[in-house]
Amino acid sequence: MLELDAVDETNVKFYEILSSGNTVETQNVTIAELNADTAYGFHAEKVSLTGVYVSYYSYSSSYGNVDYTLNDGNGNTIKISRVKVASEAECIAAGSIVNVDANVSVYKNANQLVTSNDKIVVTGTCGHENTELVNAETATCTEAGYTGDTMCTVCGNYVARGEEIPATGHSY
Repeated sequence: MLELDAVDETNVKFYEILSSGNTVETQNVTIAELNADTAYGFHAEKVSLTGVYVSYYSYSSSYGNVDYTLNDGNGNTIKISRVKVASEAECIAAGSIVNVDANVSVYKNANQLVTSNDKIVVTGTCGHENTELVNAETATCTEAGYTGDTMCTVCGNYVARGEEIPATGHSY
């Protein structure tokens, strides 16, 4: 993880290089393992996740970065924060299957990942083969209902959005 910034030969009196060009080993982990690590043993470690799904992204044009939420298909999620991109067009689409090399950071008492966009490799797209209906509500005589949303149970993305059902009104 970046610990020193703007370091060059003009300010060498403030630091000493002990070694350079070292290889840092990457640990293959799961999102469940990272979430279970409440003692933060993975903090500042380099990790690799394979075959996880992008279930959400949030792009900030002000800062030129994107936050992703990754899903392992078993309900476990983790966030990757501050990934630099040139524009929203470079964001990885929700439902993409990705492999990620990242560093583990801790934010608000939870592990999260920090990486660059070139360390997230898209390997495919979820086929949304397993879905379920969520958020459905029956209309009553005074309240509107909702047909429900179709959500992929693997990647956690919505496949189709429902529609409002008008209130049924009173029948005498």
